[in-house]
Amino acid sequence: MDHLTDADRRALERLQQTQPAITGLCRGRDILPGDRRCLLHAGPTFDSSDGVSEPVRSSAVMAALVEGWAADEADAEQQLADGTITLEPAQDHDAVVPLAGVIAPSTALLIVADPQRPQARCLTPINEGTGPALRLGHREPELLQLLPWINGELAETLDRALAEPLPTMPIIARALQQGDDCHGRTIAATSLLHAELARRLSSGAATERALAFIAAAPPFFLNPCMASSRLLLQAAAGVAESTVVTAAGGNGSRFGIQLAGRPGHWITVAATPPRAVLPEDCAEDDACGAIGDSAVVDVLGLGGMALRFAPKQVEQLQAVLPEGWPTRPDELLAIELPEEDGVMIRTGLTGAACVQSGRTPLITLGVLDRHGRRGRIAGGVYEPPVSLFRDAVVALEDARS
Repeated sequence: MDHLTDADRRALERLQQTQPAITGLCRGRDILPGDRRCLLHAGPTFDSSDGVSEPVRSSAVMAALVEGWAADEADAEQQLADGTITLEPAQDHDAVVPLAGVIAPSTALLIVADPQRPQARCLTPINEGTGPALRLGHREPELLQLLPWINGELAETLDRALAEPLPTMPIIARALQQGDDCHGRTIAATSLLHAELARRLSSGAATERALAFIAAAPPFFLNPCMASSRLLLQAAAGVAESTVVTAAGGNGSRFGIQLAGRPGHWITVAATPPRAVLPEDCAEDDACGAIGDSAVVDVLGLGGMALRFAPKQVEQLQAVLPEGWPTRPDELLAIELPEEDGVMIRTGLTGAACVQSGRTPLITLGVLDRHGRRGRIAGGVYEPPVSLFRDAVVALEDARS
């Protein structure tokens, strides 16, 4: 495409050469600062403790209870307010979290890395399934039992299955062929992952519980897909002058991106809610602003940028998809990933392409209750404003001068 510079081409070559695989597990404490109480969240930094979106606040409160940091919800709220418990962006620590989720010291994290370059990795929590979940901003007491099991027995069972790396791109390719977009719809991908884990695990009660949980959790593959997407994008980071988008996410209050030429530097805008058809008992102002690191999936070229593979997802989102949505990938995505099982995935989003075309990626996000109580209230489509990409490109140019 004519907007690609030499710097962009070099950055995208790195991306194309990366082969993500789930290689094991670690703990949140392995990446968190050990001298203070810190939790990692999606998207860019919050402007202040008062600006923390309510779904993230709810998740932070529940995480504090699980960690034993607080006696009750009020105590956790006070520690967040006075800075005893701090919040930092997960992507700044080479991790990703869905929606309102947080990473705490005891959180079990899947490691996604390229076995040929294991020093480069991206971490993500284990998906909590379809019930109460931190990622949904719930404050349900069931989480106080569910999370220790997920971070304990389930994590240990998964770790046994990962003695050999488990490549994710073959799963993604086959799932696209079966109607997933690998963001809003991961039913086929989760089934494929389940089958591979079952093949690797020996029989036993813990294995049966783990496989039953995954089988009942259609979104289970989303988390490793997020980490795979971020690993691929991050491979492009550090190439001077490149406008390849390497990070993206929302925290419910702000939505931000990073460009390859300025790794670690967030450019942000106010996070407006995704377009969605809300339930009748929800008002428009009940919808939280764009939230979640899962935006990296769409920036890579899956999710909202791969809806051509997912007719059922298109049917569900038809009312909120913009006119001409099928051409968006061709307008914005510059290259293709190496072919997997006959599937070609377009990728290579640059800030320059968004500015030149006046178009931005389609990002399929869950819509959370902004009050931090009801969890997910709808699924929708978020289009970051062109101004965000223009500001990022200008900031990159200013940093060079």
